[in-house]
Amino acid sequence: MSEINSVLKQITKKVNLETNLSKYSNYMMSMYNGFSYTKVALNYYTLCDLIQERTSKEDKIVELMSRLNVLVDKYVINQSVEDIESGVKEIDSIRRKVMETMSVLTSYADHFNIYEYILNRIEYKFSDEEYDDTYYKNELGKDIMNYIVSERENNTINLKISEMIGQLPVRMTKSKFLEHLSDTFTLYKGATVKTVDDFIYMIRTSATILRPEGFENELPELYDILNQFESEDFAKDDEQMYTKNRDLLTIAAEKVYALSDLYMIFEEVVNDVYAIILSNAYAINEVEKIDAAKTILKYAYNGYNKIESELTENDIDIAFDKLEGEQERISEIIMSSEYVLDDVINDSMDMCRSLMLDKIYATLKVISQLQSTSIFIELDADNGAEDIIDENVLMNKRDELIDEFAAFLTGKTKQFNRAVMSVVLSSLPVFFNSLNEVTEYVENSLFGCSDEAEKRAVEEIIKNIIFE
Repeated sequence: MSEINSVLKQITKKVNLETNLSKYSNYMMSMYNGFSYTKVALNYYTLCDLIQERTSKEDKIVELMSRLNVLVDKYVINQSVEDIESGVKEIDSIRRKVMETMSVLTSYADHFNIYEYILNRIEYKFSDEEYDDTYYKNELGKDIMNYIVSERENNTINLKISEMIGQLPVRMTKSKFLEHLSDTFTLYKGATVKTVDDFIYMIRTSATILRPEGFENELPELYDILNQFESEDFAKDDEQMYTKNRDLLTIAAEKVYALSDLYMIFEEVVNDVYAIILSNAYAINEVEKIDAAKTILKYAYNGYNKIESELTENDIDIAFDKLEGEQERISEIIMSSEYVLDDVINDSMDMCRSLMLDKIYATLKVISQLQSTSIFIELDADNGAEDIIDENVLMNKRDELIDEFAAFLTGKTKQFNRAVMSVVLSSLPVFFNSLNEVTEYVENSLFGCSDEAEKRAVEEIIKNIIFE
């Protein structure tokens, strides 16, 4: 470890780069490779069990698993370093398909969030219990403000403000809502193109304006449930209608959560396989550790594909024991060494090109992204996304979004529009200049609501948040 520490320091100081850049790239390839093997062993083992539990063999994830297994067998279990370009192309294709499906799932979660908001606020229409609104009128606003200011950190205070805005009754005209949305763009002057685009994307998706490709046919069961919600009149005082839709929402939520968990672990396995394909040719690791990981992988692979195997559960227990603590150990090494990678890519790529190491460092950058905590990170180049946005471009984007929202909210029900406004307002950067303005907003929201069922729902939800 002392040798690599010396290499790290010398690269940072631009000393002896001709030797150190090669040493560092080989070292990081080995670390990423070993890290990926230890992670994929556990996750692939779990993934095989999860997919085998699914009753429908026509699920798209079953097809993706078949494609992934070809790569697991060739490049991970058998460590092939041949035909790397073909392997990278295939694993990248699988990864993109998983990301597309997760985008659809996230969109469904956003849509169902709107209808959860609506159903929560009509639930108490069908309660026989009498409601005493004394607390709502006299104490709730004070408790909300005490909750908001109970922390000193501004970031935490702002998060709590947004949290409360998302639950308070919305009694705001469409024009006032659009004004708030428009004013937010003043905060993005001087921001990067990517920052602005990410903000707009987040607002459009959470408001359900944007539906990703494949939304209508990727997950037909969820699409059918959503169609039922969209055709419902939630203004009716109909308990049977409420009960039916609450049950549908429960079914939809369970499906979304289960599929999301499944696709997340699938993507983690894909990322690790991707990293292994890219790093196998350069990595030098402890044979015992890699063999232990491969034993687990082969056992899971054989079991999933119903291939007779000489491996026993005892062999797997021994293999897991050999890997105990390995993931944490390598993770610490990577975290303490990875900073140099950015230094090299930002400052020393000319030297890398002269040493014919530029492709290796570009590959290391991709692997570092694959092993980041953002498992669905885009691997493509930014194409100017980090440039500061031109003010005219910013204003044009603002106007387009405002026009889009104005059209989207036209002709919708009052309940739907209030739900959308609530979601968007809670997602905006805090638009208050003082705590007095926050207090005024809270009081106006609470006292602007005369619907008893909504008041009861708001009181119950906010009390659960504040006093949990």
